[in-house]
Amino acid sequence: ARNTVSVVVARNMASVARQLRQRAERVIVSCEDAVTAFRMSSMLHFYHGSLGRLLGESTDLTGVLGTLESSAERQFQALMDDQVAAVTSDNNNNEPSNKITNNQAHINIPPDFLHDALDTVKALLKGYDTTSETAKEGTADSAKLTLLFTAALDPFLNLAVLAVLL
Repeated sequence: ARNTVSVVVARNMASVARQLRQRAERVIVSCEDAVTAFRMSSMLHFYHGSLGRLLGESTDLTGVLGTLESSAERQFQALMDDQVAAVTSDNNNNEPSNKITNNQAHINIPPDFLHDALDTVKALLKGYDTTSETAKEGTADSAKLTLLFTAALDPFLNLAVLAVLL
């Protein structure tokens, strides 16, 4: 009986999934804020998992949610890469707000871009915490945390270390 209900629901959800994919892709592609892109990815991950357990992983809707989640993750990664490129460019152009001076290195004052990166990570963790609370108890998604730290913190820490060494 459950399989029959799942088949009927899946068939009726195909057009909904198609419209959802089209609209959500536009929103994801037009997103210019890394925190928002990460929150979209986390939200899509939650619904993909929840509806996957309810409807089954092979339905059109769960497939679309998985594809959208991947798109949001790629957008987040691209936006973070853009931020790293901007900071790198600023450091190469000797922008005073981002350039680490010998005086700063000597007295251990972190550069402005590192403060900005930490603020971004803080906002991302708040978004992650919100979506993880609604997820299944006891299951932390380490892949999401790895993505968060790898994209939003590691490059900036590496830039700070390189700047101090130069």
